[in-house]
Amino acid sequence: MKCIIPSLILLAISITSAYGQNFSLHFDGEDDYAIFPACEAQTFPSFTIEGWFKCNPSNEPQVIFMSFLDIPEKNANVTIEVRETGLLRFNYRPIAVVLGGENLLSTTVVNDNIWHHFAAVKGNYDPNKGGEGGLKLYVDGILEAEKTGFFDDITIAPIFEIGRNRYESTANYRLFKGNIDDFKIWHRVKYGFEIFNDRTSESGGLETGLYNNYKFDIDTDTVYDCSAFKRHGARKGASGTNNLPQYSPVIPSLVDKICEFQSVGVLDELINQGMAELALISPNPVSEILNVELIENREIHAQIYASDGRLIRSITFAEKVNRIDVATLQSGAYFLKLSNQNTTRTHPFIKI
Repeated sequence: MKCIIPSLILLAISITSAYGQNFSLHFDGEDDYAIFPACEAQTFPSFTIEGWFKCNPSNEPQVIFMSFLDIPEKNANVTIEVRETGLLRFNYRPIAVVLGGENLLSTTVVNDNIWHHFAAVKGNYDPNKGGEGGLKLYVDGILEAEKTGFFDDITIAPIFEIGRNRYESTANYRLFKGNIDDFKIWHRVKYGFEIFNDRTSESGGLETGLYNNYKFDIDTDTVYDCSAFKRHGARKGASGTNNLPQYSPVIPSLVDKICEFQSVGVLDELINQGMAELALISPNPVSEILNVELIENREIHAQIYASDGRLIRSITFAEKVNRIDVATLQSGAYFLKLSNQNTTRTHPFIKI
């Protein structure tokens, strides 16, 4: 990345330094939550959800994370919450429903107002690709609960929220009261030794299999995703003095890392806020042909980057509808950078 766009990386560093790597997101337990777009990573045979949290005891469960389909019926795919008993719960439902699913409970009490790290892992064994089967729950890098076997995949990419259960109005939405930091979703299994070794360090955004990477360090209403996929979220809350989750200097002890992909990711968003989109791309994930439909019929320059920052291909589009053959690309994460004289936009995509 640094050798590809040297003129931008200094600006990326200056923006990162200006905001600082020193915030978490604080939820008041009254109306605060954050919402994020559809997460294709949860439809993969294997995924990992991890992060840091600090909360106090409560008479109600406190939801850290819930993914769901945005339909009127009560439904959820994955829930990670601190129970009223103080134990951490990981619930997995391949089909989004209100009840049922597989439950894992920690043995460690975590509602003690100190920082804890969690990791919830779903992995189905593939004899061709390897990997462990089953569900696992880690607290502070230690495996605390697991269920072995094959578990059906989630088939429709769910959106997700941090800080509440949107369907539990009778229980005050199980709102989270405390701080959450360094929240990540991976479209692969993270093994126990990785979780233990990596939990005290931030990610740069280009790590293999990293799909969402929320550092909570850029103090705006937008919750920026420091990964190639740029799945930015938004802070939400009811009207009032503290109507949004607040950026807080109370943080876990982590090794800071600059957002490595900012020169073609978040940086573009900061520079071009309010600018129009340049194109629509589909399908995503893609196996053979990536369709790029320009919003305006004018020349656009395009570059495909691998998730490690390598420039794969440069293209110039002059037609309204364009097709890119990606069949020969290895499976993994890529992003398509589009630019004209006024605007730059980066579209992440997964090659399967």
